[in-house]
Amino acid sequence: MNKALVIGGTGPTGPFIVQGLLQRGFDVTILHSGRHEVDFMHSSVRHLHVDPFDIDALSSALAAQSYDLTIATYGRLRDTARLLARNTDRFISIGAFAAYPGAVQTFDGAFPNGTRAPFRESDPSVSTHTPGIHSKLLHILEAEQAVFEHHPAATHVRYANVYGPRHPMPVEWTIVRRVLDKRKCIIVPDNGLTIRSRVFSENAAHAVMCIVDHPAEAAGETFNVADEWAPTLRQWIEMIGRALGHEFDIVNMPFEFATPAHPMMMVSDSGHRMSLPDKAIWRLGYRTKVPVETALAQTASWLAQNPPSISSLVRLADTFDYATEDQLISGWRALEAEARAALPTTAGEYRSRYKWESGTRRSPRLSTSDNADGEIASAAPKSA
Repeated sequence: MNKALVIGGTGPTGPFIVQGLLQRGFDVTILHSGRHEVDFMHSSVRHLHVDPFDIDALSSALAAQSYDLTIATYGRLRDTARLLARNTDRFISIGAFAAYPGAVQTFDGAFPNGTRAPFRESDPSVSTHTPGIHSKLLHILEAEQAVFEHHPAATHVRYANVYGPRHPMPVEWTIVRRVLDKRKCIIVPDNGLTIRSRVFSENAAHAVMCIVDHPAEAAGETFNVADEWAPTLRQWIEMIGRALGHEFDIVNMPFEFATPAHPMMMVSDSGHRMSLPDKAIWRLGYRTKVPVETALAQTASWLAQNPPSISSLVRLADTFDYATEDQLISGWRALEAEARAALPTTAGEYRSRYKWESGTRRSPRLSTSDNADGEIASAAPKSA
């Protein structure tokens, strides 16, 4: 029987990874600190209670063991990869797509302004030459490089933002809490059009199992893993609300003013952070196992029954200060009314040529025509 080691194993994706390995006939050991246990873990799974960040303890625990497969989901990846250089046949490491420029922070002087969408595995990573680069991002990049230095045939996975039950920092709580508090209005920046890739915990584990099942195709490769559909922030809010039987009144503001919504964005601007799993789809046969609507409903229901801990709330940084939100909404709506009153009476409204009028079988006639470049131009009246 093949032996597998999972470093971590008790987080949002860990139990699904372990279950996938058991289904494939692996003899599974999980190495974790022991602070969190998973009560539905199969009884045959062995536990090594070692702090993955304690290098001496980790080295001692790994020195006398060998594995056919190691999946490193937690810990200091550079050290883990080095310590297991001769103790495992296959090495799969888990990280995030934070190593792409602009993925977690914006850079002054970038042109064009904003982030590349989508991020692809072939795109350049951050480097020491990236303006204003945070040292943590460089550490992430160094960890990825260490993986392939010690395990040339390894596979590295870059998760999009993971969501699902038992997540240590559930951003969905910023919405769920407002549903439970029966908040009717919710502030969103820039009409909630921001797209941010996410991956449901079970879908993330399924992608890892696709890597396990395709060793030749995955060897020496990096894969971005995300749900196939990346909803906008507005869609994300609406789906969570509906899952809990609630409908929000969306209050749209520019990002700079929509400060109560910033914690749900997790970044300092409203640019897209989008990563497609196309490489995993074509090379490994990965497809989203749990549809996004179902995944969000499961996540929202779980959070409604299992509110996050105080430490998670501190990290989320959402104060749920509804009095301030109401004051901001009131002031913004007054500004909107003032702006509408200042509009010229001759200001027209754009109508799409494909928008059909109610009760008709033909689209409305528009006084426009296409020019040779495909642009809309006013149509001159024809002479009799």
